[in-house]
Amino acid sequence: MLGLDYDTSADLWSFACMIFELITGDFLFDPRKGEKGADDKPVYTKSDDHLAQMIEMLGPMPRSFAMAGSCFDKFYKKSGDDYIFARIGGLVHFPLERILIEKHRL
Repeated sequence: MLGLDYDTSADLWSFACMIFELITGDFLFDPRKGEKGADDKPVYTKSDDHLAQMIEMLGPMPRSFAMAGSCFDKFYKKSGDDYIFARIGGLVHFPLERILIEKHRL
């Protein structure tokens, strides 16, 4: 989504997501498009939501990692001296450990 090169670590990430889904019966991430705005386009895309869900679970993405992607400007905007996620605000960190304990009672 960010336009970064990938290697076998992406396969390990996918495998870990599948393990979560097999154990819990739920998707780890279930991104959706936002509601339509005044211009009849979604306020945010499915990719925006997917990245937002990842940020909520894992915490802020390391700036150097995110900025290395060719699509960085598609998802982030400058805010003062820093960059923030562009189209979805109010992200709340809810780590995987809490999801497993509180939602799935593991």
